[in-house]
Amino acid sequence: MRHEDHETLQIAVSGETITILQSTEMTGGAFLQFEDRIAKDAPGPPVHQHLKQSETFSVKHGAVRLKVGKVWHVLQAGDSCTVPAGVPHTFRPAGTTDLTMEVTFTPALDTERFFRSMAKASSEGKAGLLHIAVLNQTLHSRFYLGGVPLSLQNILFGMLAAFARRRGYTA
Repeated sequence: MRHEDHETLQIAVSGETITILQSTEMTGGAFLQFEDRIAKDAPGPPVHQHLKQSETFSVKHGAVRLKVGKVWHVLQAGDSCTVPAGVPHTFRPAGTTDLTMEVTFTPALDTERFFRSMAKASSEGKAGLLHIAVLNQTLHSRFYLGGVPLSLQNILFGMLAAFARRRGYTA
C-alpha cells in the first residue's frame, strides 16, 4: 500500500496531521501505528500516561523534545524511544522545522477511535477539555494527566463528562 492510500486525520487544535499506517483492524488489535506530522510551533500535549499501553516514538524528520518520567530527551531523525505503560510523558517539536514521527501504541485498544473522534470534533470546533472528558470516560485506552492522583482525575473527568454529555458531546 502506498503512503497516499492511507487515511489521514487532521487535528487542528493540536497542529497534528495523523496518517494511519497500520490500523487496529489490520493488526488484530496488537498495535496501532501512524505517522504524526506536527507543526513546529505546536505546544504538545500535557504530561500524561497510558496505564495499559506503551507508546513508541520514531523520529522521521525534524527533532522532538520528549519528556519520559522526569527526564527530557531530544530525539533526532533516526532515533526512537519507547515509553512503557504507566510512565508519565509529553513531547513537542524541537527546532525550526515541522516534526514527523512514526508513533506506535501497543496494544491498540481503542486509541484509533480516540484520534478519529478528536479529528471530527476538531473539524467542528469542539475538540477541547469537555470532548476529551467524554472520551476519557468512554474508551478503554484512557490516559491520565501526570502528577494528579488517578482517583481525583476519575472524579473530575466523570463530572466534566456528565456535563459535556448534557451539552451534546459524544465519543
